[in-house]
Formats: sequence, structure tokens, C-alpha cells
Amino acid sequence: MNGYSETTIKSASGTLDFGIIERDIEIDNINAPFRLDLDGYTYGAGTVIAGGYESFFALVDASYTKTNLTVIDGEIDSIVVSPRIGWDFSRNTDWPLRAWVGAQYQNIEQTLSGNVKDLPLGSLGDLALLDDARFTVNQSLANNWNSLVGAQYEFTPNWVLISELGFGQRKSFFITLDARF
Repeated sequence: MNGYSETTIKSASGTLDFGIIERDIEIDNINAPFRLDLDGYTYGAGTVIAGGYESFFALVDASYTKTNLTVIDGEIDSIVVSPRIGWDFSRNTDWPLRAWVGAQYQNIEQTLSGNVKDLPLGSLGDLALLDDARFTVNQSLANNWNSLVGAQYEFTPNWVLISELGFGQRKSFFITLDARF
């Protein structure tokens, strides 16, 4: 897994070490944007339950993934559930088309922590003076649900074009050309 996390640093605290004198300090009202590049390993499991009657079909796919990060102390947990209902136009017409509507639930939570001195701080380099300064970032989605609309067009039994659009507070789009053997 490769990705990044963006946040705003609002405050920091730690100890300044002047050799024989140590001073505890707190810095408030920093309000500085910060980006942390991430990499790690992801594993998980999922399932799909599907059924239909004549031209009507319904399905629910669900997955759980966990990512352990290698750059800093951290992990990302993700649960995604997507129910859909649709219509297969190819059963009663010459249109090799399937269309559906649905929703997607995502519960993604991540906790990142580490030592400030290990970070590429750029303009926030002054924070590295805090010898024992640590950071903890807890992030989750502001909106867990969004709506979906999608379609599948079958050019031949071996070539299928699939596309899906997510809209609402969270937006997504994918398109894929599948080859079947």
C-alpha cells in the first residue's frame, strides 16, 4: 500500500533540551497543513451475496481490510459494505446491458503516531527541537454513506465494460474493461 495522509497541526508540546537545562513547552495555534507519505502492507477478506429473479437482481458485497504501516507506528482499519439492486435488460431485449443503483458504507479509521524528529517537517522544522515530541493522528471519514449508480455493457461474451459512479458527500468513479476466458 502506498498513500498519504493530510491533516492540520494545531498544537505541539514537548521538552526543549539545552544541555544542562530542560524546559517543557507547549505551542498552540500552529494551524499548519501537513502531509505524511505512507506505505505498508494490507490484508483482508470479503464476500459477495447475490441473487436474482428473471431480470431483477440484488447483491451485497462486504470486505474488511487492515493495513499495517512501515514508515511510522500506525494502522488503518476499513469496513466496506455495498448493497445494490438492478435490472438485466439483456433478458428481454437485444440490449446487452445491466444497470443498478445502490449505496456504499465505508468505516475507515486510522491511527498514526511516532516521533516528530523522524518526520520530514519542511516549514515546521522548529518542532524538531522538541527532543521527545511525539505525534498522534486519529482520522475517520466525515460521511460513511454515499449513493451508487452503475452499468455493465457486454460487447461479446468475452469482453465487458463496467462503470460505477458514487455521489453524495463522498464521490468516486471507476471504469474497467474486463476480458473473460
